[in-house]
Amino acid sequence: MHPLRLLGPFAKYAFRRYMREDKENESFHEKRYRTEGKLKYDQPPIHEEKNGFWPKIAELKNNWLWGIMAVGAGGVVLKKSLRYLATPSNGVMYIAQGSL
Repeated sequence: MHPLRLLGPFAKYAFRRYMREDKENESFHEKRYRTEGKLKYDQPPIHEEKNGFWPKIAELKNNWLWGIMAVGAGGVVLKKSLRYLATPSNGVMYIAQGSL
C-alpha cells in the first residue's frame, strides 16, 4: 500500500471538521431542535456515544462488524476464484473457447 493512501482518512476528517465547518452546523441544529423539534432534541447525540473516526475496542463485540467483515472477505474470495478460473493459463477459458 502506498504511504500517501494512509493520509486519506486524516484528510477526510480535517476537511469535514474544518473546511465544511461541521461544528457550526452542529450548533445550528442544536438550537433549531431545541426550539422546533423537542423529540429530536431529547435524543442523546450519537457522536457522544460512538466515535466513527476512532472506534473503541468494545466495538469488536458488535455482531454487525463481523457480518460486514465476512461479506467483504467472501467477496474477495469470490473475485479471486473467478479471476483464477477466467485466466487462459488455467485452461478453463481456453477449453471453452477452443470448443466453439
